[in-house]
Amino acid sequence: DWQTSTRSFESMGMYTGHQWVLQTATGAEIVRGLQVTSGVFAALGASPSLGRTIQASDDETEAEPVVVLSHAHWRDQHGASPDIVGQTLSMDGLPRVVVGVMPPGFDLPSQPGAEVWTSLEPDDRLHERDSQSFTVLGRLADGATLESAQRDLETIQERLGGEFPDIQGDMGARVSGLLTYLVGDVRDTLWLLLAAVGLVLAIACVNIANMLSVRGLSRSRELAIRAALGASALRRVRQLGTESLVLAGAGGALGMVFAAVTLPALLRLLPPGIPRASSIEMDTRVLCFGVVVSAITAVIVGLLPAIQTAGAAPKQTIDSTGRGLAGGRVGARVRATLVVTEMALAFLLLVGAGLIGESFVRLWKVDRGFEPEGLVTLVARPDPRAYRDPDQREQFARELQARLEEIPGAAVTRTNQIPLGGSTSSTTYYIDRGDDEPTQVNVMISVVGLEYFDVIGIDRAEGRLFDDGDVSGAPLVAVANLALARQHWPGESAIGKQLRSGPDDEPTTIVGLVADVRHASLETPPQPKLYVPAVQNRRTADEWLIRVPTDVGFAVQEAREAVRAVSPSTAVRRVGVLQDRIAESVAVPRFRTAFVLGLALLATVLALLGVYGVVAFAVSQRMRELAVRMAIGAQPATVLRSTLAEGLRLAGIAVLLGVVAAWQAGRWVEGFLFEVDAVNPTAYLTVGVTIAVVSSMASWLPARRAARVDPVTVLKAE
Repeated sequence: DWQTSTRSFESMGMYTGHQWVLQTATGAEIVRGLQVTSGVFAALGASPSLGRTIQASDDETEAEPVVVLSHAHWRDQHGASPDIVGQTLSMDGLPRVVVGVMPPGFDLPSQPGAEVWTSLEPDDRLHERDSQSFTVLGRLADGATLESAQRDLETIQERLGGEFPDIQGDMGARVSGLLTYLVGDVRDTLWLLLAAVGLVLAIACVNIANMLSVRGLSRSRELAIRAALGASALRRVRQLGTESLVLAGAGGALGMVFAAVTLPALLRLLPPGIPRASSIEMDTRVLCFGVVVSAITAVIVGLLPAIQTAGAAPKQTIDSTGRGLAGGRVGARVRATLVVTEMALAFLLLVGAGLIGESFVRLWKVDRGFEPEGLVTLVARPDPRAYRDPDQREQFARELQARLEEIPGAAVTRTNQIPLGGSTSSTTYYIDRGDDEPTQVNVMISVVGLEYFDVIGIDRAEGRLFDDGDVSGAPLVAVANLALARQHWPGESAIGKQLRSGPDDEPTTIVGLVADVRHASLETPPQPKLYVPAVQNRRTADEWLIRVPTDVGFAVQEAREAVRAVSPSTAVRRVGVLQDRIAESVAVPRFRTAFVLGLALLATVLALLGVYGVVAFAVSQRMRELAVRMAIGAQPATVLRSTLAEGLRLAGIAVLLGVVAAWQAGRWVEGFLFEVDAVNPTAYLTVGVTIAVVSSMASWLPARRAARVDPVTVLKAE
């Protein structure tokens, strides 16, 4: 309907993910890929390196099934044979003709890692208007925009809703740009990391500006003499600017060399799911960016000391040099302002790191609704040639379960989707409401073994779980989670309620309630869910869960052997430990936390150095004053306290500014937080105390040196 009615797209195709059992010379293996229509390749403008892609004629129901191979699959599984086009592969027992090979690096952007792309298989989903199994990809026509395309499809959907009110009455359409669709989940994370790096760069610039300011003041006599001999203010500014440019250039060059050397190691630390991570490299754009940043840094850090010394009167500077008056009150205030700025930025980074860190800890400790410890997972898809009908596949499942249960201490079950495994499934049901019209609802569904809840550790809340009487041919039963019961039967028991997969189909009776499980991800709240026995459902349930008391590594190996013992031609995939999958599911939040925390610690160290430099310079400038005070009776403890108080005063001002900045930035950061308030007084207080401690540590050495001043030595030198 969209293809024939739209005016906003020049090409359009649909696709869905799939896995096949591919027969090979040595047995069988599971290959991942996509079922696509020809419009997908047309929309992408993709050309093969061998043969052709899927064409419009391949979309026809009676067309010969065809397959296009990825370059990696062609190379690894077929030896990069130039004669591969025209050969036939057995996939799920169905012969498919290879019509093409895609070039290296080609991937359908939203489904990376595909090994093959096939024409659509005959499937009931193709003829069901309520199917939600496909994603549509289109290329905008000339002059069309996302907004016009959105309006176009909405108009079509309104018409379809009128024609098919029971099926598409409440269905809409959402148009998104491909880039937004691809990087939407990580775009904000990358901006956050870039902002954190920018704050550290700003702190470093402030630190260097402070040091160059001090260095410029220490050279004030030299610059005053140059001025007295005729050097103009512009020439002196140019001299200091050139020196800072040389420093920034050398530092930038070393930084880029360091980045090039460490880039491979950093890429290995990236979590999975970062789009186009494989294309990250030190190319010309990165080098130009580094040069520009270095130049801007040189201007920022060199401008202040250059201006500070350019306007000074030569005679006054020469007369004051050596008596601790270099730079005067204005210079002291400028340096204090700079150090307050960097401490405030460090406060902002530390607060952000603290909030993100607490968020990650809460995410990791969130109640998953089941017990993942000790669970081994695997996907075992039987050979379609040997197990053609449902009864044969069910017999294979029983034999495999019996063999897996021979693993010492093992408890075994199966499902069509493992929690936190990256896949979900839903279906449409009709809820009987007595005399009222049935209510059509879309429900998350899991097809499970009878012992699923005991094996995975999901608590029963009400009613019963599945038992040996829930077999094929018996009345259809289901177990619902609490979220489903709350949504559709609030204030009453869901036990005994009935649903139908079609208005006239046999009813499914809810016999029990179980606790909610975070199935899609740890961050996603539990969704209304229905569990149905695998023996009563036509959906495949070929993902296995094996709970063992100890030594999961041994269980992994034994599981592989068990599959081979039952059926040597059965393909096995994704054998591993469920706990590892959970760790992968939080890889991006973990990386984000570690990255921001590392930058925050670096910012804290830089702030410590900045406070130390300012206080130490202030002490050196006040050495004559301190000597006079101590000569007329001031106690060392008094001098120590006054010097420490200066550092704490700067820290106090920085904390106040940091609180304001953190409060303003909280609205942006809250998108990265899980069950943590962005405006968190505890975090502010903790970081404020940290900044105070850091300032005290940085001020301690200069303060102690001030307290040990020998008045006689200092005044004699004067």
